[in-house]
Amino acid sequence: MRRTLVLTATLATIIATAAPSSADAGPPPTTCPVPGADLLDGGSGWTSGLNDRGEVIGFHEVGGQIHGFVWRDGDVTDIAPPSGGDYSSTSAVNRRGEVTGSRGSRGGPVPIRAFVWRDGVTTDLPVPGGTSSAGPINDRGQIAGTAVDPDGTTRAVLWTRDVPAVLPDLGGTYSTVLDLNDRGQGAGYSELPGEGSHALLWTGGRVVDLGPGRAIAVDNRGQVLVERSAVGEPTTGFLWENGRTTTLGANVTGVTGLNEHGQVIGTYAPEGAPESHGFLWTRGRITDLGPVSPTDLNDSGQVLAETTSNGLRQGLVIDRRRTYTLTPVGGGPDSATVALNNRGLVAGLSQTGGTAVLWRLSCTQPPAGPH
Repeated sequence: MRRTLVLTATLATIIATAAPSSADAGPPPTTCPVPGADLLDGGSGWTSGLNDRGEVIGFHEVGGQIHGFVWRDGDVTDIAPPSGGDYSSTSAVNRRGEVTGSRGSRGGPVPIRAFVWRDGVTTDLPVPGGTSSAGPINDRGQIAGTAVDPDGTTRAVLWTRDVPAVLPDLGGTYSTVLDLNDRGQGAGYSELPGEGSHALLWTGGRVVDLGPGRAIAVDNRGQVLVERSAVGEPTTGFLWENGRTTTLGANVTGVTGLNEHGQVIGTYAPEGAPESHGFLWTRGRITDLGPVSPTDLNDSGQVLAETTSNGLRQGLVIDRRRTYTLTPVGGGPDSATVALNNRGLVAGLSQTGGTAVLWRLSCTQPPAGPH
């Protein structure tokens, strides 16, 4: 049974505006190449997440099937498909090492279902629909995901103590949670008939409509990062908290991450520049990161990003003192980034053959430029 829909007034007050055209200077020259470690010893695989304990999750090929895995201190634990299935994949891992994902058979008799993996035990999560998938998991063990009804309608779901509750939405055929904080608040979006997607915050059994776009992230204060995208209007971004909004700048073209100190990463269009640049937004100030695409950031303000040249990607980590380049391993020509934790570990992959990689940030060279 779907829960009662409650809409709250949004976009109430503009409390700050930063102008990207007057951004701070960009990062220092690249100085620190960082070698990576192949997590699967030559096997084909991909990473999908990382926690602060250094546990890496992903999926790999096993006997022609796709299986999820957990890497911990050099040991790989396989997360097998269910009986009769041929597929499992991982989505998220919390600080306790609990892992979410989905498993079943691709086109076969076993439906794809959400699961949680705890201390070596895989539990399929009950669903109110036909198929399901699990995504974000918070440090209390609450899990957000989706359930698909027989008619194809996709509903956002929150599992608490593994008991599902379908979340209210705007009456369309698709809703999903993209991030979940430790208070059980979810950020995501829902399709609104005739209007496209609207950003949503789910909190205390209610849904808050944040306007056209998608809610990308929510921190433990309840700040929500929204990528605003309305038909016929340029994409931009803002932070929302308790009915008040903070705009990030007129030239912002996308947002991709939020940390627990309210810092935001994304892309913007600098005046006169031929291509978009990455940025780090901190309390109303934008720092230009150069022609990169930020993908993640940690609570220290280090930014995980990628550049592209001749079709090949180069992973980077940018902080206040230096830039680290993430060296491809396993014969791959390029490196793709997935996640950065608070201990300076990066999960990603080298593309050729799909090599799951972990980089440990270190630099023996002197920092480039002043702190």
